[in-house]
Amino acid sequence: MIRDPRYDILFESVKIGPVTTKNRFYQVPHCNGMGHLYPSSWLEMRRIKAEGGWGVVNTEEVEISHTSEVSPIPVGRLWDDSDIPVLARMADAVHEYGALAGIEPVHLGASAANNYSREIPMGPSARPIDLLEPIQTRAMDKADIREFRGWHREAAKRAKRAGFDIVYVYATHGYLLAHFLSPVTNTRTDEYGGSLENRCRFAMETIAAVRKAIPDSTPLFV
Repeated sequence: MIRDPRYDILFESVKIGPVTTKNRFYQVPHCNGMGHLYPSSWLEMRRIKAEGGWGVVNTEEVEISHTSEVSPIPVGRLWDDSDIPVLARMADAVHEYGALAGIEPVHLGASAANNYSREIPMGPSARPIDLLEPIQTRAMDKADIREFRGWHREAAKRAKRAGFDIVYVYATHGYLLAHFLSPVTNTRTDEYGGSLENRCRFAMETIAAVRKAIPDSTPLFV
C-alpha cells in the first residue's frame, strides 16, 4: 500500500527543544489501570507502542510522594529510590526501538484521599477533597510549599537516573498545581493567592526548581 504523500510529514523527525523524535507520533501520558501494581504489564504496553513505531512514549501520572496517592487505583509511583528500577525498565524498553521516553510526575493534592498512607491531603486551601470520601484537605503552609518543590526536584532527578528523556510538571486536570491556579479552589490571602500573578507563583516556582534539577539536554514539559 502506497502512503498518501500528504501524510509524509508525520513520519519526519522533529526537534523538541534539545531532543529529536524520529517521527511525529506522540503518545501522551495516560493511565491504563496497571501502574505500580502490574509493572511488567505497564512497561510491556509501552514497549509494544515503541516497537510499533511511536516516536515518543510517555508514562501515566507518576506519584511523587506518599502524601498524594490514589489507592486502590494503580498509577505509577516514584516515591523514593526504590521505585527507580521499574521505571528504568520502561525507559529501556522504549529506547530499544529508538523512541524517546517521557515521564509525568504528579502530586494530586485534593484529588487524592490517601487511603493507603493515611496522610491528610493538602492543597492551597482547606476544603473537602474532590472525591467521594468524606475527607478535608489542610491548607499548605510555607514549609509545605518548600517541601513540595523539593519532592518535585527529587522526582525529576530520579527520573533522569531511570533514563527518561523528557520530564513533565503536571499543572492541570484538577491536581495540586491546578488547585493553586484556580480562584475557585485557591482562596489564600498571601502571595500564593488572590491575583492571577500570585496564583501562578507556586507553579512557576516549581517549574524553575525542576528546570534547575535536570540537565539542559532534557526538555521540561508543562
